[in-house]
Parts: sequence; structure tokens; C-alpha cells
Amino acid sequence: MGTHKDDKLRSMRKRLKLEKNDQKETNKLDPNIKNVETFNNQGFGDWLSSNNGIEMMKLFVVANSLLVFVTIAWPNMRLVASIISDYIKGENNE
Repeated sequence: MGTHKDDKLRSMRKRLKLEKNDQKETNKLDPNIKNVETFNNQGFGDWLSSNNGIEMMKLFVVANSLLVFVTIAWPNMRLVASIISDYIKGENNE
């Protein structure tokens, strides 16, 4: 039973060592990259994390939610509109 825990511990150490080596190799690829996070925050990602990008994302979420709601509710809205129209105008069954 102790050997199973030892095997898990060894495999975890190997995995951590491999991850550290991979990160070192990634940093060696481009010496100008000092921080991977700043490298990833360029272009669209950088704009999206700005105040303007956040406001536009909020607007997008609200507009998309309204669009989904109207799309799903459209058949029921047409039914209610026709019922109200028939009530106001009166039914013409002639």
C-alpha cells in the first residue's frame, strides 16, 4: 500500500519537473517575452480587458439575451397579438 503512494508521488514529481522544463523552453523561444500573460494580452484580448471592451461586452450580453428571448417567445407573442387584435376589431367569421 505504501508503494502505491510512492509511485503517485514519483509521477507527480516527474510531471512537475516536465512542466518546469516546458516553461523554460517556452521562455527560450522568444527572449523578448518576459511574461506570458502580457504576451497573450495583445490585440483583441488587450482591448477586451480595457474599460471600453468591458462596456461593449456588457452591451453584447444584454442585446444577445433580448434576441434569444424574442426568438423563443415570438410564437406566443404573435398569438397574443392576434387575440388582442380580434378582441378590438371584432371577429369576422363571414
